[in-house]
Amino acid sequence: MKIIVKIVLGLLGLLLVSGIALAVFLPLYFDPNDYKAEIAQKVKAQTGREFTLKGDIRLSVFPWLGMQIGEASLGNAPGFGAEPFAAVRAAELRVKLLPLLRREIQIGTVVLDGLALRLQKNAVGQNNWDDIGPQKKPDEPSPAQDKPSEFKLESLEVAALEIRDSTVLWSDAQSGDRYELRKFDFSTGKLRSAEPFLLRSEFELTAGKPAVSSRVALEGKVNADLERKTYRIDDFELKAEVAGEKLPGGKQPLSLTGAVDLDLKNQKLSIKDLVLEAFTLKVTGQANGSQILDKPAFSGQIKAADINPRAVLKALGKEEPKTADGKVLTRASFESGFTATGERADLSPIRIKLDDSSLEGRLSVANYSKPAIGFDLKVDEIDMDRYLAPPDEKDGAGGGGGKAEEGEVGVDAIKDLNLNGSLNVGKLKVKNLRFENANLSLRAQDGVMVIEPLSAGFYQGRINLSGRLDARGSRPAYALNAQTSGIRIEPMLTDLTGKAKVSGTATLNLDISTAGARSSEFKRALNGTLSFRLLDGEIKGFNLGHKLRQAQAMRKGERLADDAPQTTDFAEISGTLNIVNGVLRNNDLDGKSPAFRVNGEGSANLVNETIDYLAKVFVVKTSKGQGGEALADLEGVSIPVRLTGNLYAPDWKIDLGSALKEKAEEKLEQEKEKAKQKLLDKLGIGGSSSRQPAPDAGGATATEPSGAPAQSTEPAPAPEEKSDKERLKEEALRRLLD
Repeated sequence: MKIIVKIVLGLLGLLLVSGIALAVFLPLYFDPNDYKAEIAQKVKAQTGREFTLKGDIRLSVFPWLGMQIGEASLGNAPGFGAEPFAAVRAAELRVKLLPLLRREIQIGTVVLDGLALRLQKNAVGQNNWDDIGPQKKPDEPSPAQDKPSEFKLESLEVAALEIRDSTVLWSDAQSGDRYELRKFDFSTGKLRSAEPFLLRSEFELTAGKPAVSSRVALEGKVNADLERKTYRIDDFELKAEVAGEKLPGGKQPLSLTGAVDLDLKNQKLSIKDLVLEAFTLKVTGQANGSQILDKPAFSGQIKAADINPRAVLKALGKEEPKTADGKVLTRASFESGFTATGERADLSPIRIKLDDSSLEGRLSVANYSKPAIGFDLKVDEIDMDRYLAPPDEKDGAGGGGGKAEEGEVGVDAIKDLNLNGSLNVGKLKVKNLRFENANLSLRAQDGVMVIEPLSAGFYQGRINLSGRLDARGSRPAYALNAQTSGIRIEPMLTDLTGKAKVSGTATLNLDISTAGARSSEFKRALNGTLSFRLLDGEIKGFNLGHKLRQAQAMRKGERLADDAPQTTDFAEISGTLNIVNGVLRNNDLDGKSPAFRVNGEGSANLVNETIDYLAKVFVVKTSKGQGGEALADLEGVSIPVRLTGNLYAPDWKIDLGSALKEKAEEKLEQEKEKAKQKLLDKLGIGGSSSRQPAPDAGGATATEPSGAPAQSTEPAPAPEEKSDKERLKEEALRRLLD
């Protein structure tokens, strides 16, 4: 608008000067059209542009000194095309002669008809009006400054200003923006300093791709004090009809009302009682500005109530989001204070209500060309599952065995994101998992997003998580570190999957990394460690003790009723998973229960979704617990339990036969060893040979009356040496027993 005003005032000045000059020569009865070439040269000297007068010039003298010109145009700057920079179909200016003697200027209605103004910026940022002005040669001295005129203007009055059927075009080759203002009509009442006048305007504005056009009408009561440089607009009202292919019915109404006070001398601006109604929204506010010419700064309040986000999107021609709960995004409100400068804007305090959630805090945006966003927000509670897309019916079968659907994650938005802030949520529900007092610190810059940390109460325990996403390369890279403590597994799994096969209290430590844009790539690139410890729980749907008793009964040809509770109690289960390229390896499974001890090792392949794991169960000597005395004969035996097949629905196999065979072989070996030792003792060879007491002279063994060995005063005879025959016999017997 500023350049338009300059051009209009320039044309008015040109017409005024030309009119006064022509009035001097009119008595000579010359034809002004004979001087078109000279006028064009003067204009070119002042502007540096070609000036063309195709229409006739008409003059009047009394009582009005006036001039009318027909079609005229001012050329464009080099490199901006052949079309003129500005053109007019007709223009008219009249000044009353007699008031000039009283140092008063009374101008009649000033008319510009068919103005066409083309404002352009090229690819290197140059504007097509930058070169307008007197063209000074390199060696030409600067013109001497004119002395101030002795003429003092007492008053200035313009009967009216009319701009009819005009066009203004703005195009920016750098940004690709293009705006067209067509059928522009503008009119005022009498213009006199410090006196109010009525302003009216109508025009069509077209912008954007695809193009959206608006038919706009505005009016207001203006009070302009030129001496004090103060301007006031009361009863300002703008009404528009926005048209677009995607808008419902092809168009939507818009209105804006308010009052404006502008003080250019003190560089102050005040906007009051602002009301904007558009696309089902009603926004109210007020604003104050300072240093608006040198270093603009604004502050104020903005408020919007009774918002229906779905209705707003529909009015904008946007598709409503599909959500799991169709009742969300129907109730909202917004209220905030704001401050803004040429470098940044701040919203504080923000108060937002969305459906059943309330948010408050602050938001800032710096560097508008490449926004840096800061925030500190607090939400009382929110159920994110209500806002997620509804589950796909084809995925409803769920369950086991199928390959996970290949998905792709887009991270392009993160590459240009500049973000730093914190968020607190009192109660949060995501994927049916529930968090309490969740605190999140988030920052993103130069394609890297970091979460550090996310901490929250989680199923009677705590979770602490930090993560990193690097979107700079062709394959996004991810890292995740998490620690949990005191988590109640059963309610967590119930919320997550709808059923829980494990209960107890869990502690978990996770440190993993991966890369890729698709789920299959995530799996192949997954590396890291996971350690876990479960205390005082049970595994549901599987009774290890009963399975062992059933297997034992079948070997005996018996049948055991399948009426035992399908649970396996445990006191502790712990282990570590080492993850290499999507393959999980565990070598230190350690489980304890009242009746069993479990060790295990094996692997699970996330890429192929297969598992190969061997657990070894040891029965503990006890009369209680799952197994009890019925498994006493398996005490100390290693019972293999193998899991194979699909990772999410594995096959179980308990090899009780090999365990019993091992137990029987061990028992047979023990019995064989006992029999061998007994025979050796009986034969008096090897092992623990007992020496018989030496016989007395009569051939009988001497004993005391009490049965104690008799005390001999003779030295015991030396043992007889074995003959070679006896030694060979003993060796043969040993080989036979072995």
